[in-house]
Amino acid sequence: MNLTVCGRLPRTPENGTWYRLIPPVHYPTALSSAHAKLASSRWNAGPLLAPADQFAALYFADSPLVAQFEVGAMLGNLKPGNYISNPTGSNFTTLNVRIILDEVVDLTDVTNVQVPLGTNAQELTGDWTGYIDRGHHTAVSEPTGISPTQELGKALYDTKVEGFRAISARVPYQKTLTVFIDNLRGRSALTFTDRSGTVVHRIP
Repeated sequence: MNLTVCGRLPRTPENGTWYRLIPPVHYPTALSSAHAKLASSRWNAGPLLAPADQFAALYFADSPLVAQFEVGAMLGNLKPGNYISNPTGSNFTTLNVRIILDEVVDLTDVTNVQVPLGTNAQELTGDWTGYIDRGHHTAVSEPTGISPTQELGKALYDTKVEGFRAISARVPYQKTLTVFIDNLRGRSALTFTDRSGTVVHRIP
């Protein structure tokens, strides 16, 4: 993957509603990123990074259903017209969050983004947990450490872009949105409003 082009990738605004699942206990601080710097994810190596390099990112999906699949709640593996119920993982609250950002990179754009990066949908949605799980105690011991998608997440963060859209790894014909909280600027904002119209949590 050619990370040197990250600063030159096209950027577009984002203004729409995205979805996120959280445990109900966190409802009053629904958009908190206090935990995010040390949370490993597809795009963030978390504790594998030096403290000075760690960054906060919040993850959203383009529909409530995709948000459920992203966290493994309620439903198992999705195929068009079919799903597997997972009721033991259903203790989540779905948030509809209005997100306004000035500049995001769209990793779903094959011609203008994936080709310059030297990547593709398979690499962007592929294995990253194995980089953590593999070791001398497993049949396959390498590679380990920071995954290619985690390297990409850090490289994008370093360009000061506010976030990026990507292909959902769980529902690969839908999108996710990653927001770099520390890079927000100008008119950018994330707002979660309850059914009564009351703002529950807003960043900034």
